[in-house]
Amino acid sequence: MDLTVEIPDDIASQMSAAGGDLSRRMLEGFALEEYKAERIANAQLRRVLGFETRYELDGFLKAHDVG
Repeated sequence: MDLTVEIPDDIASQMSAAGGDLSRRMLEGFALEEYKAERIANAQLRRVLGFETRYELDGFLKAHDVG
């Protein structure tokens, strides 16, 4: 499924200036919040984010202070 998020251009420019792929950051932030709210499980989060192994997911969760 593709989702579109409308962000005012000036705000999107500011967010993009912070570096990194804005689309990826949005996906990670949304998926992480769904995980923390227990609406998706570990394996689902790993699939959404495209991680091959649970070790990659563990590293992502640790980097975001989620245990």
